Amino acid sequence: MDAGAQCGEHRAEFVFGSTDFASLVTILRFQFGITDDAQLTVRYYDEDGDLVTISTPDELELAARSHRADTALRLVVTANGFGTDPSVF
Repeated sequence: MDAGAQCGEHRAEFVFGSTDFASLVTILRFQFGITDDAQLTVRYYDEDGDLVTISTPDELELAARSHRADTALRLVVTANGFGTDPSVF
């Protein structure tokens, strides 16, 4: 866990070179130990600073295409049902 992370917040870095949303969700569940019964929400900040939800391969592709190539696309992953409170990963 990042030393600056808040309670319930976890951080990880990995390379994902696909727009297969189902594969991304599988990797996120594995990476953070999130069970299949937890509701997962994947979001990112767009160029205007708005938090945008990704729920389809097309939306994942749009996020990847609209993001600057010289920086990492940072995802905000929330899991409801993971413990007692929503957790941010």
